Amino acid sequence: THPNRIPLNNIHSKFDPANLTSFLKKPSKHYPAIKMPDFKLSDEEARQLAAYLHSSSKGKASTSIASLTTNKADPVRGKSLISQHNCAACHDGLPAGSHPLPDFASILTKPWDKHGCVSNHAGKSPKRPKLNISTADTKALEIYRASIAGKPEATLSHKSSHDYAQRQFKSLNCAACHSLDDQPSLLASLHSQSEHLTKGIPQDAHHKIDQSRPQMTYIGEMLHTDYLSDIIAGKIAPDQRPRPWLAMRMPAFSSRADLLAQGLTAQHGLAPSQQDLSNIDPEKAKVGAKLIGSNGGFACIICHANGDQKALAAFEVEGINFDQASRRLRTGYYHTWMENPASITPTTKMPRYTQDNKSPLIDYNKDAKKQFDAIEHYLKSISNKK
Repeated sequence: THPNRIPLNNIHSKFDPANLTSFLKKPSKHYPAIKMPDFKLSDEEARQLAAYLHSSSKGKASTSIASLTTNKADPVRGKSLISQHNCAACHDGLPAGSHPLPDFASILTKPWDKHGCVSNHAGKSPKRPKLNISTADTKALEIYRASIAGKPEATLSHKSSHDYAQRQFKSLNCAACHSLDDQPSLLASLHSQSEHLTKGIPQDAHHKIDQSRPQMTYIGEMLHTDYLSDIIAGKIAPDQRPRPWLAMRMPAFSSRADLLAQGLTAQHGLAPSQQDLSNIDPEKAKVGAKLIGSNGGFACIICHANGDQKALAAFEVEGINFDQASRRLRTGYYHTWMENPASITPTTKMPRYTQDNKSPLIDYNKDAKKQFDAIEHYLKSISNKK
C-alpha cells in the first residue's frame, strides 16, 4: 500500500455495496469540500467498481457492514452524545450542542500552545477534541495566532485565488495526470502500479489516437475562465468533451471550480474572461473558412473535426473540434499558438505554418496574423456555446 494513499482493504467496515455505489456516483453529496474526485460514473460503472472493491477487500476489519446487528443501538443516547460533543459545530443537519462555542476573537486572546484544541491539554475534556497534529504545526499555529490577535479580520477575510490555485493543485494531486512547467506527470508510475488490473482486458479502440493530456503550464492563459471553471466542475456534457478520444476521464471538483479557475487565470496576471461573439466580421469569417480547408488553405481539417464534419485523416493524432475552439481559447493565446505551437508544447504534432508573420498563402498579402485573425472570426461564427 502506498503510504500517502487511503487504503481500500477495509472497505467492508465502512460501506455496504449499495451505499458505496451511491458514494462513487456523487462523492460530494454529503461533504462538498471532499477531495474525492467525481468521475461522473454511470450507474453500471459505479456498481461494477463497488463490486470489485468489495470482492478485493481483504483487510482485518473486513466483516461486511451488512452482517452487523443494530438491535443494541440506542438512538436516544446517540443523539445525546452528538449534542454533548457539539458535532453540529462542523456538521449540518444535527441537533445543536449543549454548550455554545466561544467566538473567534476571544479564542485569539490566549496562546494556542497552552490553551485550546491544539495544546497538550486537548482531548482531556469532553468539550475538546484531540486533533492529530504535530508539535511543529502547533508552533506554527501559535505564531499565526499571535500575528492576528486583536485583528482577525485582517487576514481571514482576504482570499487569494492565486495562492488557492497553487494549494489546490497539490492538494487535489493534479500532477498525477498533468505536467506543470518542468514537472512531468506521475501517470507513468501510477499506471505501472495498477497495470495488473487490466490483464486480459482488450485495449480500448481510443488508444490508437495519441493519449497526451493537456499540460497545466499555460492553462490559465489558454482558456477562458468560465470555460475552465466548467471543466473543473464537470459541467461539460459527455458529447461535448474537448478530447473525446482520450480513454482517461477528467474528474470533477465542483466546490472548488470557480475560485480555482480564477486562480489559474491570476497566476498569469490576467483578469477573468469569457467568450465574446459580439464583433464577428462576416467577410473575415468567409476567408477563415477557406483558410482551414485543403483548397488554398492550411488543410487544418485533416486533423480537426469541423462541427459535424469529421477530421479527414486523424489516424494517430486528433485536434479539438473547431466548433469548440472559440468557447475555449483566449485570443492572445490563440495567436501565440498559431504562430509557433512548439514554443508552447514542444511535443505537439501541430505543424508551424508561418515564420516572422509571413504565410505561404496569398490572402491578406501573406500577412499571417491577419490570416489567423480571419480563422478566429470563422471559429467564433461556428461556436458551440454549450
